Amino acid sequence: MIAKAILFLVTAAWALTVSYPYVLLAMACGLAHKPAWQGTNLTAEWRPWFAKIWHYSTTIGRGIIFHPLSNRGKDTTLDTRIEFHEDTHVVQLECLMTLSLVLGGVVAAVTGDLVLGFWIHWSGGAWQLPNFLCAVLRHGPEPFNADEPRSWIARVMESAYRNSEHERSAYAQTDMIGHLMGKPVSWIVLHEMRRAAENKQHREWLAHAP
Repeated sequence: MIAKAILFLVTAAWALTVSYPYVLLAMACGLAHKPAWQGTNLTAEWRPWFAKIWHYSTTIGRGIIFHPLSNRGKDTTLDTRIEFHEDTHVVQLECLMTLSLVLGGVVAAVTGDLVLGFWIHWSGGAWQLPNFLCAVLRHGPEPFNADEPRSWIARVMESAYRNSEHERSAYAQTDMIGHLMGKPVSWIVLHEMRRAAENKQHREWLAHAP
């Protein structure tokens, strides 16, 4: 509980000025509805007409807007995977803003400029933006598909989103890649199980080592 409170305080500057306003603005513009709180995350759902244009659940800091097909609120595999995926982005924000807090604090301590220190900390929420540019530089636009023709700009934007490292990380951690006892499991679950098995094996070796 204390750890969660600390992590919220670390991200509060971005949540209060960007994340929450993002969800509220989308609702005010008629793009989203069904607001709800999930802990300190403000969530909503894209309206069906907008979801036909934008096909993805989208997280900005602690503001999450789900795609209607996420079946949010129902006990389904799709819902669980998507919520874990979006929560991964919140965790990424917490890490970035912890780093920016340290950097801003050092700058403020050295220069005596508290305002500069604050803005350096606040900017941590945007430190993922270069990932989009790097994704396009590395991978180029998405390939042209004759069955679903899209403009060059649309294919560049798709590549920037799909191939950004923070997005690829979230997909890698949450996509279902196997089954265990009849239930789909993600890479991170299999990874933790393997680590647990390796730790057990190591403890047993230590217990019998000369």
